[in-house]
Amino acid sequence: METRHAESEGHPAFRMWGVLWLIALALFVHDLEPMASPAVAQTPSPTRGSADGAALGDTTLPELREIRWADVLPDGSPVPMANGRTVRVETVWNRSDLEITADASAVIESLFVVPLTMSETADSVYVLELFAELTQFGGLKDVPLHVLAPGRSDTTTVDGLQVCVQNAPSRFTNLEVTSPQSAYRPNDVLRFESDWIVTSPPGILSVDLRGIDPSLDGLVDADVLEESGSNYKFGLTYRIPNFSPDRAGDYVIPMVCTGIACGGALDTSLVVTLSPERTTPPVLVDWEVLAPLDGSGNQRPLVNGDTIRLLTYWDRDSLLVSADPFSIAPADTVRPSTIQRGPGEYEVVYRVPPENERQDASDLALVLLAEDLDGLSTMDSSVRFCLSNDHPVHVETEIDPVRRTYRALDVFTVRSVWLSTSRLPLSIELDVDRVAPGANPVVQTPEGIGDSLFTAIFDYTLPNRDNLGPDGVDLPLPITCREIGGCDSVRLERPITVGIDTTPPDTIGPVLDLLPAQSSADSLLVSGTTTTEAARAGFTRQGTTVRYSDVDPVTGRFQSYIKLIHDAENAIRAFAEDSLGNRTRSSDPQYIQQVSAFRIDFERPFLRGGEVRVGDPNGLSDLQLGIFDLEGRLVRQWSTRESALTHAWEWDGTDMEGDAVRQGYYIVRATYTRPDGRKAEKSAGLVLGD
Repeated sequence: METRHAESEGHPAFRMWGVLWLIALALFVHDLEPMASPAVAQTPSPTRGSADGAALGDTTLPELREIRWADVLPDGSPVPMANGRTVRVETVWNRSDLEITADASAVIESLFVVPLTMSETADSVYVLELFAELTQFGGLKDVPLHVLAPGRSDTTTVDGLQVCVQNAPSRFTNLEVTSPQSAYRPNDVLRFESDWIVTSPPGILSVDLRGIDPSLDGLVDADVLEESGSNYKFGLTYRIPNFSPDRAGDYVIPMVCTGIACGGALDTSLVVTLSPERTTPPVLVDWEVLAPLDGSGNQRPLVNGDTIRLLTYWDRDSLLVSADPFSIAPADTVRPSTIQRGPGEYEVVYRVPPENERQDASDLALVLLAEDLDGLSTMDSSVRFCLSNDHPVHVETEIDPVRRTYRALDVFTVRSVWLSTSRLPLSIELDVDRVAPGANPVVQTPEGIGDSLFTAIFDYTLPNRDNLGPDGVDLPLPITCREIGGCDSVRLERPITVGIDTTPPDTIGPVLDLLPAQSSADSLLVSGTTTTEAARAGFTRQGTTVRYSDVDPVTGRFQSYIKLIHDAENAIRAFAEDSLGNRTRSSDPQYIQQVSAFRIDFERPFLRGGEVRVGDPNGLSDLQLGIFDLEGRLVRQWSTRESALTHAWEWDGTDMEGDAVRQGYYIVRATYTRPDGRKAEKSAGLVLGD
């Protein structure tokens, strides 16, 4: 073999065939298809040159020059993957004759990211379309994407891009534009609020205003106005910059909401119209009184010496804002000051002179004036205040006739005297809700004596018995005095008190005959005695009237059968009425435990300190009551030899040594003797809790 091989090498024909054989083998190896890959990009036509002039059969190793997301959000982050969504990745290589593959599923087994069709958009640029189906996770980040390009003898692997999979992105719910313009002009102020549900708080809302303000380098973060769990309300105030007339038109304002997890959510519902023309004066959009405030943070009336701090919101910026306090302090020569707090936001500060002689009054206007850079001005905006330096003073209140108690349809007169230190007329109202529930206050606007002393006289008739309040003594009748044309008021909770008694004269509550403490009957005969002035007696069970009975006019006796509530403690009372319906007070209650069937009763769940009751309509004697755990061990036991329909004990959740037992399920077992002498045993489950 060696000799023949040496002879072949020396022959020219054999050397030529050997070279041709090596060239054919190289072409064959170059044209081989890769065996198996997650996805393959379409190979460019052999006639197309690469970016650096590589021809078919180029042996230069593939080199990834750039990798980037083809689809990005306004903040520059990639559109996140989600189940059923396709995202695209652009890769730029040094050659255009490659077959590109990509894989991300090897990083996390449950993440199935399958590259689909690949297409070439330009020489050496390959676009990979990735499709995700994620079943076990709501969101992932930092998942490497492996991009591979086979060469002649090896493969280039690049981990230069991170995949975000997010199946639970934040969700946009509402948009409210609070600025009034339909079109915005230079120096106008855009104000809006946007509501989102952020799945991975805390949330951030980034707003892309570069369409209306090309000078911005990036997105602007909105303020968080309200936050409750995953519910966020964002707000943004932005001044429209100067722009040339050729930029007039509609602009979509994209917003991206992000949380801790990867992936942002996009909303494009906000559209802003720019218009260079301005023909309307400045508009006061809103205002907020910062001072003076009461202890609850609400605006209170002004007094001399107070400092007004008023934050005003206008539809545009770059305004000259001033205020005129003439209505509040006519003689004051000091003008309010103005401080700009933000785009279109101006704070007006004014101190009411301590020696201000303005009479107390409501609806006093602090007039606001604003002029923009175009010379358009407004003078018809104002905020109203109330000045109250003097308060009504109570002099006296009395009632006539003076009685300890009043009855239905009785008449009494209330006289209330007040001094108006501000010399404003007064309105005085009597609150009768305590004696006539639901009735409106009685209002008087009396004539003043010397413009300062006011006396209100109320002649009031109590309502009939059906509309009269419940019996009682020392019931207050509040009185409120208000300034007319002012804003001050004074309320007295107990200037006078009255008593209400609907019991007829010379009658007392009925007395019930003694009833048994326990009964197995469905109903019981209830009887008693009351005054002979009564026409009938009524019976109540658990506070509800259930039956009436005539009263014997000679003996005052009455009786009736009252149906009992089964297996419950029945509270029975009686009352008496005369022929006009005037009712006596109720009798003392009598309590009857009705037993209709064998029962072991307790609260469910049972709390420590509850009662365990055992009842049998046939009677119980020689009763033993035990509490056992689930393993049959005795925890607590009671016993009695007394014969009765029911027996009851209180259990505090301790065992027989006084130690607290654990919460959980226990068995209550009752063993007793029936009236016929036979032994009986019953059990019930009990859940002990704290």
